[in-house]
Amino acid sequence: MALTKAFGAGGKDGTLHCGRVQTPVLALVVRRERAIAAFVPKSHFGVNATFLMNGASVPMAWVARAVLLDDEGHLVDRGSAEAVVKQVAGQAGKVSLVETTQEREVAPLLFSLGSLQREASARFGMKAQAVLDAAQALYEKHKATSYPRTDCEYLPRSMLAESKETLQAIAGAKPELATLTTVAESALNGADERSRGRAFNDKQITAHHAIIPTRNPNIDVSAMTPTERTVFDMVCRRYLAQFLGDYQYSKTVIEVICEAEKFRVSGKTPLVPGWRQTLPEATKAPTDKDDDQEEAVTLPKVRVGEDARNLRCEVQDRKTSPPKRYTEGTLLAAMESIDKEIEDPRWKAVMKNKEKAGIGTDATRSAIIEGLFKRDYIVAKKKELLPTEKAVALIGLIEEVSPEIADPVLTAQWEDRLSQIEKGEIELSQFELSLGEWLVQVIGGIKSQKGTRQILSGKTRDLPAKGSSVVACPACGKPMSRIDGQNGFFWGCTAYQEGCKSTLPDVDGKPGAARQAPLPKSQAGPSYPCPRCQKPLRLVKGPKGPFWGCTGYPACKHTQPDDDGKPGVRTDEVAGKVQRPEAAVARGTPMRTARAGAACPDCKTGLLVSKTMKDSGKAFVGCNRFPACRFFAWPEK
Repeated sequence: MALTKAFGAGGKDGTLHCGRVQTPVLALVVRRERAIAAFVPKSHFGVNATFLMNGASVPMAWVARAVLLDDEGHLVDRGSAEAVVKQVAGQAGKVSLVETTQEREVAPLLFSLGSLQREASARFGMKAQAVLDAAQALYEKHKATSYPRTDCEYLPRSMLAESKETLQAIAGAKPELATLTTVAESALNGADERSRGRAFNDKQITAHHAIIPTRNPNIDVSAMTPTERTVFDMVCRRYLAQFLGDYQYSKTVIEVICEAEKFRVSGKTPLVPGWRQTLPEATKAPTDKDDDQEEAVTLPKVRVGEDARNLRCEVQDRKTSPPKRYTEGTLLAAMESIDKEIEDPRWKAVMKNKEKAGIGTDATRSAIIEGLFKRDYIVAKKKELLPTEKAVALIGLIEEVSPEIADPVLTAQWEDRLSQIEKGEIELSQFELSLGEWLVQVIGGIKSQKGTRQILSGKTRDLPAKGSSVVACPACGKPMSRIDGQNGFFWGCTAYQEGCKSTLPDVDGKPGAARQAPLPKSQAGPSYPCPRCQKPLRLVKGPKGPFWGCTGYPACKHTQPDDDGKPGVRTDEVAGKVQRPEAAVARGTPMRTARAGAACPDCKTGLLVSKTMKDSGKAFVGCNRFPACRFFAWPEK
């Protein structure tokens, strides 16, 4: 709330909302859009062939040798693919491998609210909030399903005793499922434990069990809205699947060697439908990547050593694909597994903890996404989520002022502090004090920014719209964007968060001549360590101008004034935090003498300046590159 008020202080045009959950979630969408804008497709190649085996034409794919592939497993040399086509076309080969295995898939678990929302998004394009509203109505109004705001996908084993009544209620409400409920009842009475599903597990129960149909015999499906009927059908079918047994199939892999080149095909043959009788279109958990799944095809019966003649062989041109935009389902999944966005092992473990997994909860995540819609931060294009211009500008501003606001690590740190308070390791007042100090520092940076008013008034064209591809970065090739900085406009690399600090001057709204790309860390110039804790200092834009603050804040609160882009020197710091001249004399250490205005004899780059000790008023000479250089001496007489 304090940050939201700070961002809203730029004018009367509106409010910019910030929150420890909402802002990192919005940052996920914005950064994904940046990655898509910066993506450069890469060509790679394959070879598709058709072989005649035992009277059947079988499509196969060439298996390129590892030595021909790049680090991502792609063949980037088209000539290699063309050579294989020329070599194999019309030639005879031999079957070198026939491998058939019996496989089985267990039924997917019951629905938690999160998994229900993800499945509904993937299959029907439903909004997360609409699914929650429907599930709430099914629970409260129709008495058709159990409590919806749950993060659990299991049932206690004691509820097995209620299963027969639940199945009968499903058959009464949905006659089209009556046959399957009879099969499920038979399985329930059988001896095969596996046919009862893995969802009955006392050890996995949390505050509430999974969402299931109730035993209400008077469920009126006709009184439900279309969305409610769809959600109710999903819940019923998922419950039925627990009693219909595993889906069983055979998986066959065939390989052919032709002119010393290997070709492969694999396929599935369904054997026992099991739970797929009620969930034929079951989807896997939504992800950002496409899964290569073997098609349910029947391959010919062949044996090792049989002939395989090539009928067709051609190069397949492929291109790498950009990252996929988030849907509501994949964004929910990303929120639940936010630990994947965190590199530090300590904070990754905090956010992966079963009791605190993810950012937000199953009961609040849909409201967070809905809030982003209502506040004009994201829009939906079909199923895909796109950030608005306002959102791109806001996240760019936050990353400039205080990037931790958009980082899920902040939530991890606060969760850790709350856990410490719970265990009595620290006092609540300590946490509140450090939080207050952090807010003061951040709000000061926010108020010094010109960009807030521009975002509120909708004038975001000149703000860091980092998703727009305007000019290639001279250092890394990623897009650059025009940024309204403290000293005027400039162009910055959109890969700033990935470590590229390249900038270009702004010339009449266009990027000027390229500056020299930043040197690698191993060759970079001197950094400025904090004299208290030795962590790096960073330049902060405060309400009264720039200053240098320790990156170890809030543990270390050391600051220094800015001296033309370098940490300046406070006389009290020189007097109190480095070895004093009197102390050196008292210990018998010979004190050097030097003249103000001369080059520093230690670092060779700084200049010596006259200073006065705070306590005694005595004059001394010190390097103007303090604290990077700590030379000091008595002034020459």
